[in-house]
Amino acid sequence: MHQPVPASGPGRVPGSGSASTEGAAVDTGAQAPASLLTPGWQPVTLAVEPGPLAAQQTRPDPGAGSRVPAATVTVLAGDTLWDIVAAHLGPEASDVQIALEWPRWYEANRGLIGPSPDVLLPGQVLVAPAPA
Repeated sequence: MHQPVPASGPGRVPGSGSASTEGAAVDTGAQAPASLLTPGWQPVTLAVEPGPLAAQQTRPDPGAGSRVPAATVTVLAGDTLWDIVAAHLGPEASDVQIALEWPRWYEANRGLIGPSPDVLLPGQVLVAPAPA
């Protein structure tokens, strides 16, 4: 025998399949107005101070085909011996020329750089090796 389902009561959610729709809102599939969907808050833009990492200096372009006449080079954040030698030799230098020259720079500055040519610290002043 089939029992009628009460419209409300413990454990019942209004509009969840009750046989009676008297007084209940009918879901037509229409979306709620935009004013009801607005969360009422906006994300706040944080005032972040990036500090010294924001505007790192870059190695200047020495110009087309010219050698940089500097006898010393100050290491900037992110510099490698490869980058420094490439800037020193100019944009016309090949990878082979750079590969042959950077070990000379390392030997000339080994006491300052230390045992690893991969570790350069910003602020170190490297001396260009004597011409070969």
